Amino acid sequence: MARTKGALNKRTRAALSDAELGALGNDTLEFVDRFRKDTRKDDQQRLRAADIVLTYTKPKLSAIEQHMVDDATKLSEAEMLSSLKSLVIANPEIGEQIIDWMKEARSHGR
Repeated sequence: MARTKGALNKRTRAALSDAELGALGNDTLEFVDRFRKDTRKDDQQRLRAADIVLTYTKPKLSAIEQHMVDDATKLSEAEMLSSLKSLVIANPEIGEQIIDWMKEARSHGR
């Protein structure tokens, strides 16, 4: 029995059925990624495909505003020393580290 004109053959029907079930990976991102990996394609097209894939697979870095909590340039020397004293009293090991730095600075002739 012959096929009627325009009728789909067995292989085409199977491919369409698989595509409907997702067996061919009909996801757009998967398609672009396969295109990116295809060495037979033009390099410029592959780079564009890679750029598209990256936008969905890697997060972009965003600018983060930096805000100083205590602006040391606005503190007087007395305020800085008071803050340092409070810090050393709360954490004696910091005081020891400062003493070590002072000894090191003196040994270098500063």
